[in-house]
Amino acid sequence: MNDLPEKEAQRKQDEKKGVGNPDPTHEQQAPEAVLSHTMFDTFEHLIMFVSLAFLAFSFCVAVHYIAEILFPIPTLVYNPYIKTPNNNVQVFLLLILVSEPIFAFFFLNTTKHAKENPAIQIIKIRRFLTYLALVLTFIILLVYIAVLIYNLLTGYFLASSFITEVTVITVNGSIFAYFFHQVRTDKRIVRV
Repeated sequence: MNDLPEKEAQRKQDEKKGVGNPDPTHEQQAPEAVLSHTMFDTFEHLIMFVSLAFLAFSFCVAVHYIAEILFPIPTLVYNPYIKTPNNNVQVFLLLILVSEPIFAFFFLNTTKHAKENPAIQIIKIRRFLTYLALVLTFIILLVYIAVLIYNLLTGYFLASSFITEVTVITVNGSIFAYFFHQVRTDKRIVRV
């Protein structure tokens, strides 16, 4: 007779967990994630976003200087006060070599932590930095698309500037698309 109360208690626990639920229409509750983040989580997100900014900027500027070397500016538009891009390429390639591993490490680490604990996705600094990245990349996209269209319409077509503009649009567009997808995913997680 003592087994009956134990079985009833076990059945109630199983029902709460969604195990052995005889009613198929019953919604299963997702286990509540405990909001446990530390200052290190905030630090990781901050370093990830800063290294992403350095990486994107360095890549775009390095491509710009390489395009100027490959497709020199015609003498009619040449400005003698501008330094030659040879030395600048090395600096920005070095910045890429430094910022890319840092970004990759923190990106993979924060992504892994977010999958393990979905509550990390609602950290205030992460949300702030995500929206800041969305706004900044959108502004840069608008400006460079306008510049590209203006240059094409006015006939000011230089191969180096075209390559630079397409690179900036591609890099910022991919960053914008990724973070836009993250915001949509985060909203689904918060609603559940």
